[in-house]
Order: sequence, then C-alpha cells, then structure tokens
Amino acid sequence: MTLKVHVNTLTSNRELGVYQHLKGVKSDHAGQKMIRMLEDSFKLQGPHGNHDVFVLPPLGISVRALQDLMPGEVFDRAFVVAALQQVLPALDFLHCDANLTHTRKASLPRSMLFVIDPV
Repeated sequence: MTLKVHVNTLTSNRELGVYQHLKGVKSDHAGQKMIRMLEDSFKLQGPHGNHDVFVLPPLGISVRALQDLMPGEVFDRAFVVAALQQVLPALDFLHCDANLTHTRKASLPRSMLFVIDPV
C-alpha cells in the first residue's frame, strides 16, 4: 500500500468525496477494475494542522514519464492500442455507472498510471 498525504490548506477534499462515491458504486462494468480505489483514509495531525491521508494500492510509472523514455518520445501502435483498451472502459465506467466526469484533461497523461502487479 501507499500513503498520499494532502496539504492542510484544503477546506474541502473533493478527491476524498470522489473516492467515497466510487466505493458505493455497485457495478459489474469491466472498466471498474481499471480504477484505483481507496483502501482507507484518516487524518494526521502535523505541526501546521490536520492532513488528509489516503491509503491506496501502489501504481507504477505515469504515461508521460514513460513517454520520456521512449525513442523520440513516441509510443508504438501496440502500446497505444493496449493503453486505450484500459483507458476507454475506465472512462466509460466513470461516466455511465459512477456518473463522474474526468475534467482535468490537461493533466491526463500525468494522472494515467500503470498498475504494479504484485509479484
């Protein structure tokens, strides 16, 4: 598991609300498996106030970071097809079953991460 500690300047943590909403969605949609779900959350008292802390499954490298490693920063066709076969069902689940819309398109390559399979 990994911990994500939020800055304490948030008056309302929208991300926590989204994770809590997703936890309540009952669906057999194949795209749901592509969404990282919150395992737990808690508050952490720090020297400058409280921080929301999320307990999440670990992820791997972002699509953008992987692109930097590719020759000419270009993905081959097989990679693009495989990535879209994961991304499109995930977005369909978020939109159709969870009634959510991913709105940060400018950050999408940074927010798309690969799942690390446990060995």
